[in-house]
Amino acid sequence: MLFGNEVVIVMYELYVRDIVNVCHGNLLCGDINLKLGRIVTDTRKVEVGDVYFGLLGEKVNGSDYYCDAINK
Repeated sequence: MLFGNEVVIVMYELYVRDIVNVCHGNLLCGDINLKLGRIVTDTRKVEVGDVYFGLLGEKVNGSDYYCDAINK
């Protein structure tokens, strides 16, 4: 976040339930109380526990890479 001329990084715990709630979705399987790791938009940087969001860019559609993220 940006406060005046300072950049402040806010860290908080993220759970599956948080994403389900924001998306107004339903969890089909898994643990809704599972604590997640980082949010990542580059499959080359995905680590176990991360959440991958495939973003639509000018040259690349990140949704084409979900299988790559899952296989890591």
